[in-house]
Amino acid sequence: MSESLSPFEKELLDALQKGVEICPRPYAALARRLAVSQSQVLEGIARLKGEGLIRRFRGQIHYRVLGR
Repeated sequence: MSESLSPFEKELLDALQKGVEICPRPYAALARRLAVSQSQVLEGIARLKGEGLIRRFRGQIHYRVLGR
């Protein structure tokens, strides 16, 4: 992994930890939130994944809503 993250990479990681919106175009929504292009978001995610900093995304299920 590179020695330090860029300001954008830090902001992207923070946004990913807060959650990605469930919508038809989640990466475009994330790009709007970060005031960058969708391709910058996708490239940033690919870079962070390639460096081993992130492995995957997952949904968080509210089991009470499911009745469990």
